[in-house]
Amino acid sequence: MLSTSMTLALQQACGAKVDVQVLCDTPGDWYAGERALLGTADSAGHVREVLLHCDQQAKVAARTVYGESGPTHGALSSLRTLGTRPLGDLLFASGQPQWLTREWGTLDERSPLFSLVRRAIGETRDPCWARRTLFLYEGTRLLVTEIFLPPMFPSCA
Repeated sequence: MLSTSMTLALQQACGAKVDVQVLCDTPGDWYAGERALLGTADSAGHVREVLLHCDQQAKVAARTVYGESGPTHGALSSLRTLGTRPLGDLLFASGQPQWLTREWGTLDERSPLFSLVRRAIGETRDPCWARRTLFLYEGTRLLVTEIFLPPMFPSCA
């Protein structure tokens, strides 16, 4: 239930700058659970996957999905040109962003999102905590899933 961005909270916890490694930022397929939360029959749109590094170690993996067209072209342009800038910089620029729903749970190897965990830390079967939030950003529905990698909780691995 952070009132700040995940990047800022991670930066405060680590006491160091958080680096964003972009894994992909392209049109792509959505998972069924993402389509359900976005409330669309579309099976694809834009996909951005990143790793948040602190002290040169991946701590959080994140996946953001949204439609390729939206009511405001400015929002889509801002989202598509983030590069290595954290998404939170954009969402929290004007204060607390509007979110529609938020869920928490664990991901294990049965989840399609677990492939992102394996790309981040290699072969593992350890489940990870995750949070996903459906934001409304300038009229565009944006689903952000944040996966807390095992280095965040070394005593639990």
